[in-house]
Amino acid sequence: MTDQNLPDDWAALRTSIGSAEFVPSAIDRLLHSGSPEQATSAYWELDNRVVVQGQLFDSAIPASMLLVRSICERNFTLNGLSRSLDLLVELAFGESDQSEVARGNYDLGAQCRAVINSGLGCIKALVDQADERVLLGVLDLVDRVDIDPVSRNAFFEALPLPGWPSSLRDRVQEIRRSA
Repeated sequence: MTDQNLPDDWAALRTSIGSAEFVPSAIDRLLHSGSPEQATSAYWELDNRVVVQGQLFDSAIPASMLLVRSICERNFTLNGLSRSLDLLVELAFGESDQSEVARGNYDLGAQCRAVINSGLGCIKALVDQADERVLLGVLDLVDRVDIDPVSRNAFFEALPLPGWPSSLRDRVQEIRRSA
């Protein structure tokens, strides 16, 4: 992952509800959730605020950075990982909210994808997890941010598909057909 600096003043960043001051603590709760319920609660503190139905606010970039950095450092619980990947998928597929475009922030989606791509090796390494939700998140992120066909093909060729549930094998086939 590239060396990226996190902001000192999260309060100066925006979400759909105003200041992003709450984002680092919500991400920490998300990453270190002790139960699926705690992870879901923390997830919803971020979804519909940092990203709303695919619309990104300027806090999305440092949120992506913090999530990717923690994943690369393996600083998460399994409960937190699955929902963190869910949030990264939302960020990877997002684009700038109209309010951000009006401020000149046209490329928040591309910037989030670049951040996620910088940690894609760490994300791909998560295929050693047995959790189906984690595996689906990894597949969706590779689908969205890995634009190198050689890297994509090598990743998909190395997957242990025979041991995976049919829904995941089907998702891999869908991704490979659409490439």
